[in-house]
Amino acid sequence: MSLRWTDAVPASLGRGRRLRTALLWAGLLTTLWRPVSAAEISCDASDAQGSKSLLYSGPIAIGEKEKPGATFAARFNDCFPKTYKGITQVVLRSGGGRVDEGLAIAQFLINTGRTRGPVKVTVPRGGYCISACTFLFVSGTFREVEPGASLEPHGFSSKRGLRIDRAFEQILAQQKLTGSPNVSRLWLLRGALGRTLASEPTLSWLNEGLAGFAAGSARADSPVERLLVAYKKYSPEQRDLLGALDSITEIVGTEVERAAALRAFRFHLDKAAGRPLGNLATSTGRDDELQRWMSAEYLTAINNYLAKARAGAPLRDLSSAREGIAQVQQSIIEDAFEAVNNDLWPLFSQRGNDIDVEGFVKLMFSTSIVYTRPVTREELCDLNLVNSGCE
Repeated sequence: MSLRWTDAVPASLGRGRRLRTALLWAGLLTTLWRPVSAAEISCDASDAQGSKSLLYSGPIAIGEKEKPGATFAARFNDCFPKTYKGITQVVLRSGGGRVDEGLAIAQFLINTGRTRGPVKVTVPRGGYCISACTFLFVSGTFREVEPGASLEPHGFSSKRGLRIDRAFEQILAQQKLTGSPNVSRLWLLRGALGRTLASEPTLSWLNEGLAGFAAGSARADSPVERLLVAYKKYSPEQRDLLGALDSITEIVGTEVERAAALRAFRFHLDKAAGRPLGNLATSTGRDDELQRWMSAEYLTAINNYLAKARAGAPLRDLSSAREGIAQVQQSIIEDAFEAVNNDLWPLFSQRGNDIDVEGFVKLMFSTSIVYTRPVTREELCDLNLVNSGCE
């Protein structure tokens, strides 16, 4: 089953967004600024009959110049050469990580199950499979969550991560900029407040610091480095303001993205089931509420800074920011639509004959990005997520 997003939404959506979408999507669910070591992947020939298990333990990460899924595919093929005749089993112990890497591994496992024979995927007793790890789990031909193990899916977000001021404090303590920064929130903050920052002399320092995050910037690292140079000169009050504005952007960005992703999934699910198609309008009453809340919170944070730093009279309103915030929300919506359409739905639609995709999507979005819970045995069985342990 192959769907194009242009079949689903007005032609005005999804144009010219490949660069930013790639930059945002590549960093989903990774810790902002902090390098993450990749999972350990080892081949265990523990079965007396000669069967092997590929053990995947640790964060779902990827090397800087590596193709997503390449290391896993190489280790898998080394462990299970074409002459291998035993049970092909992958054992998972992972708290999640990068979605692009998880999806690439998942697609490899699906293709392998179709072309080379069944692949059994197991979360062992005492182990866990959370977030992007669940993509690997559902890709198995046969799936098992042993008693005492935990499977914890949830919706995605490219907006979560360490607060920018705290991230910079870590970088300054290490005296180097490491990792591949997720700068999506800084782009959003610049887009939402660009006009206000440019027109308010008391905030010129922040405008200069965020200038590199204007729309269309081709690189993700140089604006970060420029902002870091500016950050070193900021007063404690200025650093606090940057962190507070970043937190507000995260809250709204995550909420908008979550709602848009669920709306995109519902469209595909309705289309696959032959139901009347849901509404894909890109602006809702909830979006308007978030715009008002976001501008009000920005105003409060800025006025708190002006009072503490004695930097000028308080601002009366941020009506000038409403248009920028609306454009930012639209960008989030379009990127979430594109991510679901191009990356997530193609994977889930291939599992339609194996698991209850609609039920699994509902389960993904039934918990927040911050908090997940283990899927119960009853849910595992009802959604056909497992092939054993059910009555």
